[in-house]
Amino acid sequence: MTLSGTILAGFIYDKQGKQTYRSTGFPGVETMKKEIEKRL
Repeated sequence: MTLSGTILAGFIYDKQGKQTYRSTGFPGVETMKKEIEKRL
């Protein structure tokens, strides 16, 4: 099996294991930082 491409996906979960953020593709470093900081 040969894969010709990839799809980047990002997920953030809270302390209870609930998914609180999902992204398909890379939204950028600043967006990811903001999303993570919201949940700290």
